[in-house]
Amino acid sequence: MAITSWRNMTAKPVVSWFAVVVLALAIPRASNAAPPPNEMCPVMPGEKAVPEFKVEHQGRTVYLCCAGCVQKFKANPGPYLANLPPGDGMPPATPAVNPETERAWWTGLLESFVTVSEFGNRHLTVILTVVGAWLALVVANRVHHRLTRDNTSPGRLARFLNPFTQRSAFLVLMLVGICVVLWREKELAREELATSQKAAVQQQAVAEKTQLTLSAKLLQWAWPQALHALPKGVRNTYYRGNDERSDKLFNGGNYRTATFHVTLTTDGKDVEPGANVGGQQLRVRFDITRAPNTAGNFFKADQMGSVFLCPIGEGAKEEIHPLIVTEADRRWTVTVPAGQPSATGYQRLTSVWAVCVGNPKTGLAGANVHYYIQAVLHLQDGILLPESTLWMIPVYPSPILHGPQADGQWFSDQPIPEIPDGKNATDPKLLGLPEAKGK
Repeated sequence: MAITSWRNMTAKPVVSWFAVVVLALAIPRASNAAPPPNEMCPVMPGEKAVPEFKVEHQGRTVYLCCAGCVQKFKANPGPYLANLPPGDGMPPATPAVNPETERAWWTGLLESFVTVSEFGNRHLTVILTVVGAWLALVVANRVHHRLTRDNTSPGRLARFLNPFTQRSAFLVLMLVGICVVLWREKELAREELATSQKAAVQQQAVAEKTQLTLSAKLLQWAWPQALHALPKGVRNTYYRGNDERSDKLFNGGNYRTATFHVTLTTDGKDVEPGANVGGQQLRVRFDITRAPNTAGNFFKADQMGSVFLCPIGEGAKEEIHPLIVTEADRRWTVTVPAGQPSATGYQRLTSVWAVCVGNPKTGLAGANVHYYIQAVLHLQDGILLPESTLWMIPVYPSPILHGPQADGQWFSDQPIPEIPDGKNATDPKLLGLPEAKGK
């Protein structure tokens, strides 16, 4: 009777342990929850999407920031799909025919063997510990059986081993093994998730920097319609326009919102062609001036604090240069290095800077590039030659303005009309203010 009882006690833990293995294999690994609807407009990635502006595209609901973006997305959605989060708003995939049913039985058996091997490799320490403890219980059971087989009164050792011969000891062992396996699976899933997220961030940063490097090369030949003449000199002025359109706005909405100045300097002083700058550190100063009577909502401290300059191009190191307030709510400036020419021989110094909107702490990762500033400086024996140029172009298109004149009304090297005092509307929706879009 004792032998039969022992066999039942030792066989059931073995079966239980195999059940633990099967249960652990069936535990789903951690996965990311389905992403929420897109928070940012795919046409204007720097603007938040709002519920009232949306379109249906290939089974997903895409939210945008304004009616103009809706029209532009409907007309040509292709270029903007990359700005949507992967799988965002997508319906559950329709299950396809299970390819496993068409595989040979030995292929499924091999995959099961590989899965069990991977599981065993992950939890080898736990398995060996549990097996060792199980063998210890077996030995304790046999020793206890021999000590109590002929003796009517068990000795001290028999009494000590008695708790380890109970079926509850095997149950406790199984439960401890299951708990340890579950805990390790959770920790492994967390590590894998953290690793994948870090790799995704690094890959995105590399891709964005590569894209900026390639687009910077286009400055050698590209020419936007907004510019009416070839850039000349090392001190130029450009104008940013409004793209909201309504008869209730001044000049139908075609008015200036900001003025940009790009200037070559050294030691804080402007430099003109013919100046001897050999051995001196040249810098480019970028000034922003808010146009008169424009809505101040677009020039808030937090918004202007997200604007910074960063060098791009081959071999450029990521340096972040945020704007500095020179006059509250009206003027901002920033200077960036443009090279240090030698005092002898001919020299050509070039640099390209991106005017970005994002988080200065994270740099180009996740930032939107709005403009490029390019300096091409020619020097002979330290003298700045007249062929030197310093200019800027827009790379962030308006989602509303289209046609041949769109560039010139959005950004131009010719003055755009300023709003006279008391001549513009105050309706937030007409002005396209963030408050009117529910941001």
